[in-house]
Amino acid sequence: VDTGAAHSFFDAKAVRKLGLKNVGKGLIRGVAGGPKPIELKKYPVTLSFPELGIPDVPLLAQGAYAKPGRLKDTGTIALLGRDAMSGGDDPKAGMLVSYDGPSGKLRIQPSKVVLDAMQEDMIHAANRSF
Repeated sequence: VDTGAAHSFFDAKAVRKLGLKNVGKGLIRGVAGGPKPIELKKYPVTLSFPELGIPDVPLLAQGAYAKPGRLKDTGTIALLGRDAMSGGDDPKAGMLVSYDGPSGKLRIQPSKVVLDAMQEDMIHAANRSF
């Protein structure tokens, strides 16, 4: 998880291995990209977290970026940016991320928006069954 990154990034080798098709390019700048913008390819990605109760997070419209080399050197294949945490293209998706520094534990759970939507769906389902 990279809360400072506006977009999610995936290792270019992992993207090739998954056979994802490029959907365009975008200019990225920042700490990882440095002060000058760099052009990276975009790929349609949907993130799934079934064990966490978070709906699928589609990053199809904005795409996720592939970064050559830099991620694999750390043993990481993906950095989840704010696009993933906010739910990507689905306003009813999203996650709450908290980090406990002393224990080094990262907690990911459904966001309030997701929980509210789930509660609303349960109320509608209960009303239909009567």
